Amino acid sequence: MRTLLAVVVLAACSPNDRDNPAADGPSQPDTSPDGPPPVELSRVYAHDGRVTNGGGAATPSALYLLNSATLATTKIGMMPELDTQSLTDLAIDKNDNMFGITFDKLFSINPQTAAATLIGPMDINNATSLSFVPSDINDPASPDILVTASSFGDVVQIDPATGTTTPLGNYGMVNGMQIVSSGDLFGVQGLGIFATVDVGTEDGPD
Repeated sequence: MRTLLAVVVLAACSPNDRDNPAADGPSQPDTSPDGPPPVELSRVYAHDGRVTNGGGAATPSALYLLNSATLATTKIGMMPELDTQSLTDLAIDKNDNMFGITFDKLFSINPQTAAATLIGPMDINNATSLSFVPSDINDPASPDILVTASSFGDVVQIDPATGTTTPLGNYGMVNGMQIVSSGDLFGVQGLGIFATVDVGTEDGPD
């Protein structure tokens, strides 16, 4: 059963939202002929997984830029540096540094070229989601920490410089069934951090 889990942590919904002074609503850009060009306030990225083709050949994961108005995608590039693994999620800090994970490794990613650089292995299995959240849940302006959740429900903090992990907890159980990550963590300013999850059965996650 797919469901949405709310984790009570305040966070911004994009790298730039914490520093956005237009807290009551976005300011309108000057669109007059003599006015400056509109400022790009945010960017939306997407990725796909590694695809095995006929004959044993494989197409690596790729990074895309998504137009949020039209949903059109522009392919930035492939990530052969992931080797035989697929990218499972992306996260961008408030300084626009991009990170990506496979099931057990952390990479830095160049958002202009999609080039991926291995930072290090992570002491977690089946990591499926990645997000930056405030280190102080009572202070949205606090320094970010990088966290991931797994398909076993484990949640860990990741050192973005080394990939070293620190356990934070587990999503827990509901009606005797394990709550597990189904692939997403995301922040909504003023509301908190939310996660998409699966609720397992006696035979395991469904």
